[in-house]
Amino acid sequence: MGGAMGDRADNERIVNEVKILTEELEKFANKEESAETIGPAIFEYILGRERIRRNAISPGPRQDAVDYETVETLQSARLRDTRFVEIEAILRRIGDDPVEAVQYFEQLITQKAKDLSEKQTMRAKKPRPRRRSHLSQMIDEIVLGDPNITENRLKYELLSHSGIKIIDDELRDTTNSETIKVKGLKDYLSRAKERISH
Repeated sequence: MGGAMGDRADNERIVNEVKILTEELEKFANKEESAETIGPAIFEYILGRERIRRNAISPGPRQDAVDYETVETLQSARLRDTRFVEIEAILRRIGDDPVEAVQYFEQLITQKAKDLSEKQTMRAKKPRPRRRSHLSQMIDEIVLGDPNITENRLKYELLSHSGIKIIDDELRDTTNSETIKVKGLKDYLSRAKERISH
């Protein structure tokens, strides 16, 4: 039982450390500095955090041992939480080559931005369902009440509704500013019959 609690606490500590590290990485990434500057700074930041955490602030054999263990831990970073697989790869790189770690992180950010942009482009390209006009909905209701209605009868049914008039060869719904060409009524009727038959 104690082991499970210890594991959970350890997991939470790791998640917290990773969050802090990620925030630091993002802060560095926002600066207009080269990987050659940022990489070593992050490496020093990690060493510094571990020195504080393990109470090895003063230079000497204890600090050297802590630094050595920190580098070993970085190089073999294995996080239990799969959400941090990318951070795991960055940590291992920091232990080997801090400059490469930052370049890798920058590539990750670029790739994620590109993926997001592609996703948004694909979403934008998807045809959006068109909102059907009030007139079109009225035609559906009329056809639903009389599935065998003729085009001519439909025209007179529509004209019996207030606000609907024929102006310039168009059926106009003056309340909604919608129009249907009189000669297009036949298509509207056949589409309405098709929708109702399904």
